Amino acid sequence: MNGKENAKVVFELFDSTLAEMTPELLGLWTTQSSASEVAFDLNSQPIADVPLWRANFPADLSQVDRLLTDYEGRLEESQRALHTVPDRIDRLLTLSDVSVTDGLSFGLDLEDYPLAQPEQEMLSALQEYQGMEELHSFAVGFGIGEELLNSGKQSYEQLQAFAKRTIDIVANYAWVETQIQGKTVARTAVGWTGDFNSVWMDGVSVEQQRLHQRSLALALASRNKLLQTLTTTMQLALKISVSLSFPGGAILALPVVWKFINQVVNKGVAK
Repeated sequence: MNGKENAKVVFELFDSTLAEMTPELLGLWTTQSSASEVAFDLNSQPIADVPLWRANFPADLSQVDRLLTDYEGRLEESQRALHTVPDRIDRLLTLSDVSVTDGLSFGLDLEDYPLAQPEQEMLSALQEYQGMEELHSFAVGFGIGEELLNSGKQSYEQLQAFAKRTIDIVANYAWVETQIQGKTVARTAVGWTGDFNSVWMDGVSVEQQRLHQRSLALALASRNKLLQTLTTTMQLALKISVSLSFPGGAILALPVVWKFINQVVNKGVAK
């Protein structure tokens, strides 16, 4: 393989809570439970339970600018893809309303209304939940209605924990670190007020400083994107829950919308 094929940047987010829930964030960051020891003293120990965003670059920096530009473009593309989600779900709900004459809010005929894969999977899940409405009403009379929501509640609880941790990551302290072939050259502590405190390895070059500044910008943009994704998920889940029209609708809709958003965003990033 040539140097261009060997060049690779590894972006990792070290956070034990998120690592248990998802192997990857935004199509860019691989989640890990713990980080290895840092290569230089920051004059203060990392705060416990604080996420660490790390960019690890290859020793040959000749291709790094191109690679970083590619990753920055991926994040921008994921942002554009996220912005399409509300309209796509609105169209799906509008098409679903067309089929109300058949008595099912989500009873679309896919031959008449061909849909992309994310829409098909969302529709399938919503049809399943919609079908639970009559069964739920019947089961409540026998005291077993809550059991019908167990699977949805489990997914909701996982998403709730993910949302809580993500909000913590956005609102509180964080470390952003840049490595070159596994050797730490810079680390920045980001305070909850948005202040920065950076420490540099002795002899760090101007090019290495520039790499760290771009890594820092990418990490902070990714934090903001996570919060936007969660906000969009909650808003759209509330909208869909109106169509589900039975107790637990919002709980069931949250993981469905979260999956839909990630499918749309990840496909956009992969283009």
